[in-house]
Amino acid sequence: MRTIHAIGSFAALTVIANVQAGLSSLKPIDRMALVTRHNVRLCKFNPDRPMQVGNGEFAFGMDITGLQTFAPFNTMSQWGWHSSPLPKGQQESDFQGRLVETHGRPVWYPLDDPLHPQITDWMVGNPHRINLGRIGMVLRKKKGAEATALDVQNPHQDLDLWNGIVTSQFELEGVPVKVVTACHPTIDALAARITSPLIKDGRLEVYLTCPSDDGKGFANYVGNWGRPVTLEREPQISSNRLDLVRNLGEDSYHVSLTWHGEARIRPVRKSFRTLHIIKAEYGANDKWLDLTSVANQLVTDGRFTMHADNTFGDPIVKVPKHLRVLYRLGGNISTVEVAEN
Repeated sequence: MRTIHAIGSFAALTVIANVQAGLSSLKPIDRMALVTRHNVRLCKFNPDRPMQVGNGEFAFGMDITGLQTFAPFNTMSQWGWHSSPLPKGQQESDFQGRLVETHGRPVWYPLDDPLHPQITDWMVGNPHRINLGRIGMVLRKKKGAEATALDVQNPHQDLDLWNGIVTSQFELEGVPVKVVTACHPTIDALAARITSPLIKDGRLEVYLTCPSDDGKGFANYVGNWGRPVTLEREPQISSNRLDLVRNLGEDSYHVSLTWHGEARIRPVRKSFRTLHIIKAEYGANDKWLDLTSVANQLVTDGRFTMHADNTFGDPIVKVPKHLRVLYRLGGNISTVEVAEN
């Protein structure tokens, strides 16, 4: 038995020694090369796909400009919570939950209360995270009109995953703009460096605005941007810093702006263009369903999405159909038409 045990131990030691020798010959992983080969690049504006910087407790989503210029992407944190007021005339104690038959006996569960749907919705949605605010650029064309996402030329945006920095570059009427965006690794602070001749020409400004609460969950754009809140100024403590307070019901949130060099601060109500569906029809030939009222109910945060299918009826069977929409965006009237499916 001793001889067999010794042979077995020797064989095991030999295998271990061979494995260790093999491991020592391996080169260490180049972690920077491994991470950076997955760097992200965007080359066009997408209102549903933000680039993002953050630190695990705070995150800032941006559009192709490096800020939230054309899309009110979310600025969220672990600490930014809010509770909406209770529905009028109701109390938390009104919530009764439901009795569910479980293993032959009724058991109470905190499920939706069919007798009190409003207080159920309130309890599900409160407290909830809020959008801390939107930081974007006002870009003006040579004749003074405010630029839109369609005016941005040659955009490309790169996310450096190793350093957590986003570099965005584009042109407006041939004039270059470069924005470098980063988040502090340990405190909830965002930094942006903007370089462009447009600044000296007075055609580039930065704005800060905050939405009011809407209580919605799982939204691309959190908050009610149709009713942005008023930011109140606190006493200025230095020439390069501005402290603001955002009051939302019984809660108050503070935000500070700092900058290098000279800056002019002025209160401006950022205008968000409203979208109105004038006419929406689905059909073909002389058979069309009027979906105008339905379409207007699907407008959210200035955006409209509707599937071109038979969800609301089939006006003409076995014939390819179209969805055509006449709409007003801001002061402009336009049309769009898409084929079925």
